Amino acid sequence: SLRSDGGMGGVEPANPHLRVKREGVPVGLKNIGNTCYFNSLLQTYFAIPQFRDAILLAPVPTDEQPAETPVPPLDAGDAAKALSERTAVQLVRELQKLFVLMTISNRRHVDPSPVMQKLLDASGNPVAVGNQQDVSEFKNILLARVEEGLAAVHARASDTP
Repeated sequence: SLRSDGGMGGVEPANPHLRVKREGVPVGLKNIGNTCYFNSLLQTYFAIPQFRDAILLAPVPTDEQPAETPVPPLDAGDAAKALSERTAVQLVRELQKLFVLMTISNRRHVDPSPVMQKLLDASGNPVAVGNQQDVSEFKNILLARVEEGLAAVHARASDTP
């Protein structure tokens, strides 16, 4: 149904003026399918200055500047750990991009899909978008992966001369 702001529930309004952020209203996150728990957590963490700054100020290599190639893993366990660390760093990079957009965008909402695509569960599998998640379980996955990514980028930064 038509909402009072002129938009359609779940559908981006065709009128570009209705997609522009209103003064004094924070940028929202697009619901990418049963992910209100995800968006709520991201918006909550974004509102915590210490968390937001930890993400925004992390010395994450840019997409164009890949991290140094690690020593080849000795076994499957090392390979899995290296992959987990690399994807955790990519998650932090995508969070940085999203937090920048949430800070400077003139749009009413931004798309968190790239962050969700880099988020892996405890088994190393991508979190399935659209599956109903227990918010506590999801929070634990998100924070563990962010913590792993931040630890990795700070370790790399301290190893750099």
